[in-house]
Amino acid sequence: MDVKVLKTIINGTLVLAGLLVVSTTRADDRVYNLIIPANKAKLEKTETTPPFKKNELKLTGTIGGGSFANELGEKSQSAAFALGEEYKYHITEDLQFSVDSKLYMFAGQSLSRFGDGIPTNGIYLKEALVQWKPFSIISLEAGAVNQKYLNSNLLIYEKAFPGARERLFYTTGKFTGSFTAEQTIPTSASLSTKTSDKEDQPTFMAETLSGKMEMVKSLAVEVFGTLFQFQNLPTQVAYDSSLYGNSTTPFTTANSAQFTYEYAGWLLGAKADIEIARRSRILAAGHVLENMMAPSAFNHAQLVSFGGEFGVSDNLSLNPTVETFFNESDSSPAYYNDFVYGHNNRQGYATYLTLDFKKSNFKLVGYYVNADVINFNVNQSRQQVYLLKLETSYDIL
Repeated sequence: MDVKVLKTIINGTLVLAGLLVVSTTRADDRVYNLIIPANKAKLEKTETTPPFKKNELKLTGTIGGGSFANELGEKSQSAAFALGEEYKYHITEDLQFSVDSKLYMFAGQSLSRFGDGIPTNGIYLKEALVQWKPFSIISLEAGAVNQKYLNSNLLIYEKAFPGARERLFYTTGKFTGSFTAEQTIPTSASLSTKTSDKEDQPTFMAETLSGKMEMVKSLAVEVFGTLFQFQNLPTQVAYDSSLYGNSTTPFTTANSAQFTYEYAGWLLGAKADIEIARRSRILAAGHVLENMMAPSAFNHAQLVSFGGEFGVSDNLSLNPTVETFFNESDSSPAYYNDFVYGHNNRQGYATYLTLDFKKSNFKLVGYYVNADVINFNVNQSRQQVYLLKLETSYDIL
């Protein structure tokens, strides 16, 4: 057969086949997707997906009262109302801004030589961050970074330090791991560094590695470790910390105090969640902390807790917790850790009880903390803290 004739027959056959396909595709989307480029079909499907939520707002209301007293005659009794807000604004799917703050209003009386334990009216910034996730496993954050993720109130309470934090996530099967690095400036609740004009800017650096795994269906275990370092801590911070148990140069003032030891060390901890029934679980946790720049008998801290969540009904859960703690004088800078545990040079115990009314959306929380001194300090004595509060929260957006 002539080659030209053969080409003509082949071309005619292809055209006819194309016309037959086009004529049937309008009735069958599966055929339509065969002749339309795959990226266009995917794009049309994406356009029908609901857009991500741009704004998220959660409000929390708390009303309660508490008292503090020690054997030096210092005491405080107060009633309080607090209004908290957690707001997130998603600029894009990968970029968001978030702020977590609380307004406190107190009424009561107090007697304290150094101001510790005295309630203060005002707005407390817990966290304010810009977060960018260029990839699903990477998060870059900048702003006021809350230190709660370190899992140790004996090292740093839930303060917000201005600076940056980077996170790397890894998940496979039932294991989830993360690496977190932080570069911040340690500050007070008002974000003041407490430095004078001639002092260098203080810094806080931390690197944390953590992993969580569901060992069996009813058991999940989490472990974490942190390396930390404080540098250039101001004389005002050293002076305040000397009142709370740290070792400093003797007979100094707020403008001349110096820490006896620097602060750089490690933190190791673990948590376990054991499900024992449909609505009940056992929770255990503990961590140890050591300042490598201070000698033994001065540099160690530890906390162990044991508790659980016990469902009485679908609406009510009882959540008790018991803690024991031990915090030597120079394990961490006392100015930044938790007043409730008495800062440093302390040992004692704490009991917590939460009644969680899930369907009614409120919690009744109470706790008692008894913190005694380890070694004699003229500025410290056994202290006790009581608190009872009712808390409710609502998702507004």
